[in-house]
Amino acid sequence: MANHGSLQLRSAVHHAYSAAAERPTQKHAFPVGGLLAERLGYPAGVLDTLPPECVEAFAGVSNLAVSVATPPTRTFSTLDAGRDSTASSWRGV
Repeated sequence: MANHGSLQLRSAVHHAYSAAAERPTQKHAFPVGGLLAERLGYPAGVLDTLPPECVEAFAGVSNLAVSVATPPTRTFSTLDAGRDSTASSWRGV
């Protein structure tokens, strides 16, 4: 069972990342947007295919696509559940 402190922390983190998704152009305590996604290694060609609202709200919460080796024969998919749920996929590199 989670204690009161961990519940408060979870709530604060949820609030901070929800605010970034809802208002990506405002100042946040962490980087947000397409430049962050590119710096983390997301392919620009993939980012260009997504709705701009999704890319603008990117906060790098899950960066599995560039953190693991993905063989060229496998397809990697990720889901951005910001304002508009958007799925994207690309072949391993």
